[in-house]
Amino acid sequence: MFKRVLIVGAGPAGAWLAYRLAKENIPVVVLEKERLPRCKPCAGILSNKTVQFFDDTPHADSLQASAESGVHKLVFRHEDDPPLNSISKHGFLLVRRSRFDTMLVEMARTAGARFVTGQKVESISSESGHIVCTTSDCEYRGTVVVGADGANSRVRAEVDGSSAATGIGLQAEVRSDDLLRQYRGEILLDLRPDMIPGGYGWLVPKQEHVSIGIGSVGESPTGLGSSFRRYLDSFETTAQDWQVDRMTGHPLCTFTPRKSAAFAGEGWLCVGDAAAVADPITGEGIYQALMSSEMAYRAICDSWPDRRFQLDYRNLLEAHLFPQLRLAYRLSRVLYRWPSHLYRLVLVRPILLQTFIDVTQGKDTYSALLRQIWQYLPSSLRRDRLARSLRSD
Repeated sequence: MFKRVLIVGAGPAGAWLAYRLAKENIPVVVLEKERLPRCKPCAGILSNKTVQFFDDTPHADSLQASAESGVHKLVFRHEDDPPLNSISKHGFLLVRRSRFDTMLVEMARTAGARFVTGQKVESISSESGHIVCTTSDCEYRGTVVVGADGANSRVRAEVDGSSAATGIGLQAEVRSDDLLRQYRGEILLDLRPDMIPGGYGWLVPKQEHVSIGIGSVGESPTGLGSSFRRYLDSFETTAQDWQVDRMTGHPLCTFTPRKSAAFAGEGWLCVGDAAAVADPITGEGIYQALMSSEMAYRAICDSWPDRRFQLDYRNLLEAHLFPQLRLAYRLSRVLYRWPSHLYRLVLVRPILLQTFIDVTQGKDTYSALLRQIWQYLPSSLRRDRLARSLRSD
């Protein structure tokens, strides 16, 4: 049996892994540099496939209670083209991340995990078969260390020397009764290549405010701050009341073949954003955080005492997560190069939008979506080398 698992980071990936391991009576210590609860910039959209993680736990009702609302309608826009409306049968839960993250931490604490907050890991070393995490106040020893500490993961930097960040997101929480009335019950997603190259904008209504943001998925263009100001201004002009409560920026850690290759080694592994496994199309990271932590849990439990967990973890990710993320990465390169072409293709082939929504909910796959897009893609675009990558293997 493991003497101890050290987890650096108490976000969804770290807290979920701590919960799963503690339920198996494996000693777990979670080291978190911030004091909890904390604010986290995030649209806070939970898909059906994310919610399903809680179905077999005693905490399914707690998740529903922590949600601010549920939404079934999605509205897609692209410049002056007609908007696309879609109704998702299963809907999405909208959560405030501070509340959602606190719920996960309490789940893990109740199961027996130990949380040490306000402790920033300053170094990681190996000593006599143990991993040693050193903070400003103490040393913590374990058999394995898990990096669940996000884009600027200390674990990843110490053992691999790389960062997980692939893009950037900017978000504001805006109090506006006008916008709440206008967008209540729907999520707005904006393709605006004129101001958001390589990404999209969003508006998500919560109970007392709306979250407005932009994200560049896969690249970090210059001038994104001024683009965000312009994007905010496009809503402010339609609202009689307007108060920005909080404006934040955060790295995005979407899957790329290069960034997502560095996630495990001797005595360590990374989960969630630290492993760069967010969806390259949507930027969604919570489902991938829970999924990668579930794979880490299985690897750690199943491979002891042989200590092959890093190999088992790689194999599990290759079997259950990476194949679809590779296809999403291919599609993202085409989508953000030709947003106008693909949007107008969806206008005349609405089945593509429904398949995409089903993919986000876990009811279909990127394999199916790429096959459909290739089927309907104009022959003039099929000849392009990048477009040919859409042909699913």
